[in-house]
Amino acid sequence: MKKNSFAELLTGRAELKRQLKFQSLIYCVLIIIGILFCVIDIQNTSFVQNLTMEARAVLEGCGSVFVIAGSIRLIKNIRILKNEEILKAYEIRIKDERNIAIQKKALSTAVIVCIWIGLVFGLISVSYTHLRAHETDQYL
Repeated sequence: MKKNSFAELLTGRAELKRQLKFQSLIYCVLIIIGILFCVIDIQNTSFVQNLTMEARAVLEGCGSVFVIAGSIRLIKNIRILKNEEILKAYEIRIKDERNIAIQKKALSTAVIVCIWIGLVFGLISVSYTHLRAHETDQYL
């Protein structure tokens, strides 16, 4: 393994198969935590007895959500990892999404820079009525 492989996994820059396997591991942990939440609630331990009804409902709900969402994502990842065609299509989609995100960020940065340049150099004009309204505290 490379020196920065864990950082690459966390940031999503690792090879897609490794990234999906890492995500699957995280989903397994999430499922286990969800099961533990549900078991703790069912066992009615002293910890759970001290909780309010709302807190118990939240604990049970979180456990259920973790198990369901983690299972769905885990099944999806396993399906993608087992089929090379789906894996390639997924890889292309991720690259496209990253490219679109980069383009959006570049465009929004360019727009913000243009607006600031316009404001700084006085290129964006304001109407006379607007200026008078500020002087007199009246908006006409």
